[in-house]
Amino acid sequence: MKLLINSHNELRIVELDEVVYMKASGNYTEFHFANNQVKTELLTLSAAEQLIESIYENKPSPFFRMGRSYLINTSYLSNINLQRQTVKFISGESLVLPKHRVKELKESIVNGLCSDVKS
Repeated sequence: MKLLINSHNELRIVELDEVVYMKASGNYTEFHFANNQVKTELLTLSAAEQLIESIYENKPSPFFRMGRSYLINTSYLSNINLQRQTVKFISGESLVLPKHRVKELKESIVNGLCSDVKS
């Protein structure tokens, strides 16, 4: 799936399958990719989330909103630690997140609401 970001001068294409997570940074969003690249786009995280929802409108989305600052791709998760309030990705990178959202993420995965978690 591709996310198209339209600016005044260009159309940028983001391969969503390669995005591990997105991080809010004011009116910008940092896209963190599986190849360890980080790209910053002039797009709020909420706007990115809405675009992704429209792309996956009839399919389960692998993206899960983790509080105000993060939108994560559950396909890249390797571990969820409720006690430490962390999620860990296949790359080894970890994020500390709001405890209630980590618990909701775990429940969503267990109940099959998030698609395609890689083993």
